[in-house]
Amino acid sequence: CRAVHHGHPPWITASAASPGGVACRLYRGAAAPAGTVVYFHGGGFVVGGLESHDDICAEIAAATGLAVVSVDYRLAPEHPHPAAFDDALGATRAVAADCDGPLLLAGDSAGGNLAAAVAHRLRGAAPAVAGQVLIYPGLGGDRGAGSYLRHAHAPLLSSADSAWYAAIRHPGGQEPSRPAP
Repeated sequence: CRAVHHGHPPWITASAASPGGVACRLYRGAAAPAGTVVYFHGGGFVVGGLESHDDICAEIAAATGLAVVSVDYRLAPEHPHPAAFDDALGATRAVAADCDGPLLLAGDSAGGNLAAAVAHRLRGAAPAVAGQVLIYPGLGGDRGAGSYLRHAHAPLLSSADSAWYAAIRHPGGQEPSRPAP
């Protein structure tokens, strides 16, 4: 990530925050934001963090004029499921309590999974989630069919890699069942 880091636009500031007791980084422009994006990084629930997605979050803040809160959720294997979800939900609730304007959830890969799961948990309740941006989210599926087969040997994330990440996140192979619609 450091090799491809583009830095921040000069008008974007980044500062440490800890909504809900979860380490986060807040990105803001000079003007008052019209809303807030809570961003969850990718990395298979095993790698990634505030540094790996630093310039992405700064870019989102610069392009949208929204505040962006990047959540540094706990990672497996030291913190197995549902630790990442608990951090994502706790941080989102705390951010929502302090933000003015719409609340949006976003994330890539594992972070897309967290954004979708948090939005699902909060549906019909406060805080209201105005929308979500899911960037190639990891939302499950049959690992013996579809893109798991078509892209089984894809660079950076093969089907074997996906299975490895799942095994690390869910020790003993016990993946949780899907939530009710």
